[in-house]
Order: sequence, then structure tokens, then C-alpha cells
Amino acid sequence: MLTLEERSLANAGILSPWVLYDAQKEVYVAQSKNRFPFCEMNRRFGKTFTTYLRLHEILSRQKNWVARWCEPWKNQCREILQPEIQKINALLPEPMRPVWRTTDSFYEFPSTGSRLYLRGVNEDKGESARGAFSNIIVLDEVGSYKDTSYIVNEVLLPQLLTTKGQMIMIGTPPRKLDHEYYKYKQQAIESGQFIQKTINDCNWFDDEDIEQMCKAVGGKDSAAWRREFLCEPVADAEALVVPEFQELDHVKDQITIPRHFDIYVAMDSGFHDHTACLIAVCDFLKAKVYVIDEIFVRGQNSEQIAIAVKEKIALHFGDKVPYRWVCDAPAQILYDMNTLHGMPFVMPLKDDKFAAINAMRLKFQESRIEIHRRCQNLIFQCRVGMWNDSKKDFERGELIGHLDSIAALVYLLRTIDWTKNPYPRFESEVNKHDYWINEEPDKAQQLGKQLFPFAKGGR
Repeated sequence: MLTLEERSLANAGILSPWVLYDAQKEVYVAQSKNRFPFCEMNRRFGKTFTTYLRLHEILSRQKNWVARWCEPWKNQCREILQPEIQKINALLPEPMRPVWRTTDSFYEFPSTGSRLYLRGVNEDKGESARGAFSNIIVLDEVGSYKDTSYIVNEVLLPQLLTTKGQMIMIGTPPRKLDHEYYKYKQQAIESGQFIQKTINDCNWFDDEDIEQMCKAVGGKDSAAWRREFLCEPVADAEALVVPEFQELDHVKDQITIPRHFDIYVAMDSGFHDHTACLIAVCDFLKAKVYVIDEIFVRGQNSEQIAIAVKEKIALHFGDKVPYRWVCDAPAQILYDMNTLHGMPFVMPLKDDKFAAINAMRLKFQESRIEIHRRCQNLIFQCRVGMWNDSKKDFERGELIGHLDSIAALVYLLRTIDWTKNPYPRFESEVNKHDYWINEEPDKAQQLGKQLFPFAKGGR
């Protein structure tokens, strides 16, 4: 039963003061103050309920407003949002309850004529969410969207131009760390429009409730608990392609190249996918490979790529010529690179893919790979690149493509001749002040004949 005061507020379309918990009210306020709020909340927080409640209050007061509620898939709109609407409707008198219009999938608010459209955006890249205008757009579970930039920038944002309307993003961190969710989150942080709530803010759960939730997802150290309930950006270690990669260990601000070395160039060619090219040197004495620079482009022709590679090599090594060139590309591209650009690329070894990837992982584990910090695409892919669900291929991502830089690194490691000694004869890295090194053997031999003229030589 509602109190007299609560009933009076409900009749006026005001619910938040007596329905929401304190932490939920803080999210409500953040959404009220900002035009583009990004609200990151843990599972079981009530993010959909909190956001819809505010939306209900607005649409109950504003005449002929249009709002759109977007979920990743259209069936989720009904499964996720409609139960929350029913909870709120149970608190309201009949005239205040929105009416569901099945044909066009929207709720109509009888007292104002405002409408709330329910849309799924993954089936058609958000095309069904298009409209002439909107006053408010909510993007729920935005971490599960595909083609997020297109949906946001091409489909939804233009609807807010004439109304100067609001866009609200809500969600829980996705397991794919390359998802554009993190880009929009960072933008909100920088603009002061970000709010985060974790399970530690949910004081409506007691310790026993929280402990049961924690056990259900694998315990306090599990990726699911840290990501879903503490809102930490954590990938599942078993899904990572290179779980041995540690940025603190393998990424260097400066790399000391040995006096003598061989240059290697490895490329994974693409057009719709990216072309990733790595330029590296092999340290013979330490049996290590240093990735010095990278190229990561899409939609460029062979001449543009060849010029970029040559510029990088000249920048770091002057006129020194690479020892080996490998490129996974169609035969026509390899032929063009050889005959038109003087770059003798050959196809890399591609047999036993998983053995090659495992060999790369061991190189990381043994600290035999160092990557210069300028190679941001390779670093990012090593940090967040994942297998797809079948674990037979790389997962494609919005920011990392098809892990083309990791593929180039695999080709690079397979082509390195670890036994080739680039040092001239009689040169060593030992300290010449501590050891005598005979650098002129012919003169020493002549001196020996003068001192021992009758020596015949040993066996």
C-alpha cells in the first residue's frame, strides 16, 4: 500500500524520491545533470529500472516527446525492459500507465501523447532505430553492441540535433577489451559525465547475498566477478591469444640495438582487414627479437604500403637492407612488391598454426620479445586479442580487426634464423680491456715464423 504522500507523488508522475535506493538516486542525478552521461553499473544494480524510472517521469510530463530505448537485440527490449515497466506501472494509477502498442513496438503515455520506442540495434546496425527526431535516447547494454560507432554517430546522434536531446549510455564492462564501449567511457570520463557503481555501493544486499553472488560466478579472483560486479576491465585469461604478454615486461620506451644485427620485415596483408607490418631486429647474442616499429593501415594500395615500409626502414636503419622479408598476401601483391618496389617478400610458413602461436607465447614467457612502445597496435592486440567462441580463429574486433599484428608477429618469429651470426669474424661483445683478442691473425702468423723458423706446425 502506498502512503498518502507517495500516492500524491505518483499521481504527479514523481517516483524517484521514494522508489530508488541512495546509490540509484546518484545515478538518477548524474543522468539529470548531463546531456551525454555514461553510467557503468554492476549486475543486479537495477540500471534498467533506475534509468527507465527517470524516463517515465519525463514522458509523463512532457507532451509529444519521442524517446528510443535501444538494446543489442530486439527481443531483449521486451525481455529486459517490459518487466521493469510493469513494476513501475503497479505503483501508478491507471491513467498514468503507458499503453503498449504492439504493431509499432512503442509505449504511449496517455496523459501527454509521448512515445517510447523499443528497438534492437544489432540485427540491422540500428536502422530500425532511425527516426526524424528524438528527445531522449537510451543505449542499454552498450558493451554488447556491434558497429557501435556507426549506430551512435550515423543513426542515433543526428536525431538529437534539432531537439538538443539527451543520449544516455548504460552498461557493464564487456569481456572484449577492444570494444568501443571503452572509447565512449573514456570520453565521458574526460568530459566529466561518467558515473560508476559497483556491488560495494549496493547496500540493499547483505553480506550473505553478496557472498552467494560471488560464489556463483567463480569467486573473488574470477574475471566474471571482477568485471561484472566490480566493473574492472578484465578479459577472460583462457580466451586471450597471448596470456603471457605483460606490458610492464615486454614493452620498452627505449630499445638498445646491438652493434651487429639482422633486420626482418613481416607483414600480414589485407584490404577490408588491416595490413599489419612489423619491422624488427634479431639480437644474436641474447637470442631475442626487438620489434622496432609497425605499420597498421586499411584500404591502401601496394605502392602506399611499400613507401611506408621503406620510410620506416630508412628512419631506423639508414641504408641497411633487411635480411628477410615475409608477407602473407596474394601472389599478385608479392609479385608487385618484388618487381615494382624492390622488396623481395616471400610467403611465410603457415603450417601448424597453433604450434606457431604457442611458440610465440613461449617467446613472451621466456622474455625473448621486446616491443617498442611506438608499436601501439601490436601492444593493444597482444593485451586484448581473444579467440572466438570455437577457439579455432581469432575474434574480430571493432578496434583491432582480425588481430593482423599478432599474425605478423607469428610470421616474423617463424622466419628468423636464430643460428645466423651477424658479427664479423673475431669480433665479440667481450670487454677488450679484460681479454686479449687477436684481431690480426695474419700478422701473428708471420711473427710466429720469425720467432720459430724451424716449426713445422702441429697436427
